[in-house]
Amino acid sequence: MVRTLVPKNLVKIGFEFKFAGEQEACKKCKLRGICVENLKPDRYYKIIEIKDSIHECKAFDMEMREVEVEEVDPLLIIEASDIKVKDTIKVEKIKCNNEKCNYYYMCNYPLFSEGDKVEVTAIEKDIICPLNRRLILIRGKRKRAFF
Repeated sequence: MVRTLVPKNLVKIGFEFKFAGEQEACKKCKLRGICVENLKPDRYYKIIEIKDSIHECKAFDMEMREVEVEEVDPLLIIEASDIKVKDTIKVEKIKCNNEKCNYYYMCNYPLFSEGDKVEVTAIEKDIICPLNRRLILIRGKRKRAFF
């Protein structure tokens, strides 16, 4: 677990985000040590505890809340199958045009690229799809290709 700062409007237990990396404006900020130095670029984090401290981010002109986060594997929705933890799957977009569905963006814009090989690290839950597709929400790690 590490402490960091998150925009106040996004703070809630369980909220997940990808840390894109330090921005140029952060390099001279006095909050840099708690805000960005504890996070690794291109990693995913989940808020597990909310602190009372609120800080003003001068670089982006917003209030930031201090939180505790843990690193997590990204979520991915896949077509249902007899998948198990540690299995390797090939990412395929689930094409859907139901923009009112809570899972629309996760199906159409997965956090992995189409064709990536991903190791399943957790099976979260079955998804109730309004189009009656059998879908599962999983967590996964991209497998690195070795040449």
